[in-house]
Amino acid sequence: DLEKSQGLMHVASLPDSQGMAFMYAVPQQMNFWMKDTWMDLDIAFVLEDGTVDEIRTMQAGDTRDTFSRSTRIQFAIEMSKGGFTNAGVQAGSKINLSDLKKALEARGFNAQRYLPRS
Repeated sequence: DLEKSQGLMHVASLPDSQGMAFMYAVPQQMNFWMKDTWMDLDIAFVLEDGTVDEIRTMQAGDTRDTFSRSTRIQFAIEMSKGGFTNAGVQAGSKINLSDLKKALEARGFNAQRYLPRS
């Protein structure tokens, strides 16, 4: 929860291949803001099956909420602006849930809590 509340605040740069996943136990409409965030970010809102529902760009320092359009979002991933485009990820792309599950477990999280069907 602390990592979720901090997000990428105070991060000056981020390689295109890195980002931050925000995991939730139940699908929902999500909202994010950019308070104390120093760089523009793209955020992917992802459905339970790993499908990228939408990608939005958020401006550094913007304190307005960026809401997902869908109420069925299971998790979100933030990357530096252009990171998804450079990786060929767009709405409709699939996230590799097996790799995400391994990453969660490597960090000590119960992956089943966030990815019950993978």
